[in-house]
Amino acid sequence: MKSEETTKPHRPFGLMIAIWVGVIFYSLIPLLFTGYFLLVEIHFNSMESQWTFGEETIEEIARGGQLTGGVTRFDMLVQTALAFAFLMIAILAWRGKPRIMRHILTWSVVIISAVTLVVAVFPTPVDGVSGGSFDGLSHLLQPSVLVFYVLLPLYVVWFLNRAPARAFYRGYYLPEELEAVGLVDAKSPA
Repeated sequence: MKSEETTKPHRPFGLMIAIWVGVIFYSLIPLLFTGYFLLVEIHFNSMESQWTFGEETIEEIARGGQLTGGVTRFDMLVQTALAFAFLMIAILAWRGKPRIMRHILTWSVVIISAVTLVVAVFPTPVDGVSGGSFDGLSHLLQPSVLVFYVLLPLYVVWFLNRAPARAFYRGYYLPEELEAVGLVDAKSPA
């Protein structure tokens, strides 16, 4: 029988992948998206509205356009809050404590993906114009979107329910898990 230090479960590589990919797709990309729109807006708002050419001053007639594609400030605020909340969940899941973080990480990935899929298929009307669900559905069927919103949650659910991830969050191996890897002899008393 080995000592307690050698039988303490380490963070599995598959768990590292699940957490890092989740952080990239559910925290970093939304924060970059929001930051991009805010930087473009700040840039256009900081531009002068008058130009002087010699003795003549020209004032602009019109400016801008719809840069956000119907995304409101409230949407950006919610997206930023969810991105930071998922980042905190991922940090706690990386540590492995408390042990309920395995379930919280799983459910947060599933819920965020499900809500995003529903919003993409059934968009909210913007200024009286309703979006077609066929457009949202065709966007969802693109391979990159399908991988992002369907396969990533499936991978996270699958891996977090495997024995190495359960042992990591539990903090110890079960006797049958130790027997399976050959760390404890089945005939010796535990």
